[in-house]
Amino acid sequence: MTTVKKYFNYLDMNKRRKIKKSEGMDSFHINKGRYKNPYLIGSDDYNSFERGFFQEHKRSP
Repeated sequence: MTTVKKYFNYLDMNKRRKIKKSEGMDSFHINKGRYKNPYLIGSDDYNSFERGFFQEHKRSP
């Protein structure tokens, strides 16, 4: 894999993490604070979703 392809894969991976994180933040409000993660335990998507959910939990009054 070339350096350019690796770089674009890295950018794509970070973009996906941000999307999952924002899904977690939205989920906090939609589910009224009840934690429900739809992703496979231990996956990057699971961790990003969880990170977003609990960041929003800390920010909420």
